[in-house]
Amino acid sequence: MPPRKVQQKKGVRVLKQASKRPSTQHHQPSDEEEDMGTIRALVARVDALERERLQPCDAGAGPSTASTGKKSARLVEKCTKSRILASLVSRIGVLEAAAPVQEPAVLPSPVASSVVLLASSFPMFSRPDVDGLLQGQAQSPQSSVLPGSSESSALVASPLVASPAAYAGILNLPVPVRIVLCGHSILFWVHRRASSSFSGMQLQLSASATVSWEARRGMLWDALLPLVCRTMASAAQPHILLIHLGENDLVQRPGMDLLLKVRRDLTWLRRSYPNLILVWSDMLVRRIWRGAIYTNKIDRSRKWVNRKVRDLILSLGGVCISHDRVKFYSPQLFRDDGVHLSERGCDLFLEDLRLGLRSLFSLLG
Repeated sequence: MPPRKVQQKKGVRVLKQASKRPSTQHHQPSDEEEDMGTIRALVARVDALERERLQPCDAGAGPSTASTGKKSARLVEKCTKSRILASLVSRIGVLEAAAPVQEPAVLPSPVASSVVLLASSFPMFSRPDVDGLLQGQAQSPQSSVLPGSSESSALVASPLVASPAAYAGILNLPVPVRIVLCGHSILFWVHRRASSSFSGMQLQLSASATVSWEARRGMLWDALLPLVCRTMASAAQPHILLIHLGENDLVQRPGMDLLLKVRRDLTWLRRSYPNLILVWSDMLVRRIWRGAIYTNKIDRSRKWVNRKVRDLILSLGGVCISHDRVKFYSPQLFRDDGVHLSERGCDLFLEDLRLGLRSLFSLLG
């Protein structure tokens, strides 16, 4: 039989035991709470200083508003950490913007819109605003006119970004200027296309320059220095060296490793051949990266290395040529392999080279 319930006696009150709750008397504040208290004190001090600055300077006047008493704990909790940090960051930004900034002296340049002035120090991991100068070129209207026509030349902006040292070096060069183009299979097939293209293998620069092509299919960055040394040891030493390399290396090594090699080799070329003008041709996007597992990471690495090498080339007194019209979402510019350029893509590449070098040679007349 089930146990009988014990009947409560009349007049006796049963007291329930209070649930045990953790005592808060000896609660130790955490590091985050201490930081929040410090931040709140800083914000309160900044608010007080701003109110004092806005109030009229009157010794006999009292406070402009009456005291509202202590804020409730609920209202204080609504002031989250993100809002406090945002307030501090915005105010610090205003104070820094008001501080005097020492700007470098601007050197005179023949083409002011194409010149980027950098500090004399070697800014390896700093970013000058090079992309801002290229923004107008990226937003230039796309034209369906074939390259080479007068209408196409009028609509397409020059893809050249040069340092003042490059312009000064061009003025001191004899005419005709000897140019050597070094690169891998992209340059190899562009050279083939140039033989039957409107620009020709001399890129329509025969009046002021002679162009020679040194393209190797599958060429990696490590093969650049031996090729340049052989070229410089010849009787006709080039005055300008254009480099289009790096895409093949991105699949085989990290972007940081490639950047360190590029920095070392280009710096060595500048010290060894101080009169040689270096021209960097931006690495192109690819629809297919052979051997890559994560293609989006490879493309992000390509963009990052391009930006860093632009800064490096400009700091060395060189020239950069971009290829903003060769885009991933334009399959007609690529062959079926997704790597090499089609005839249309080769024409755009040649047009970028021609316009960039022509704007540089405009000083020679």
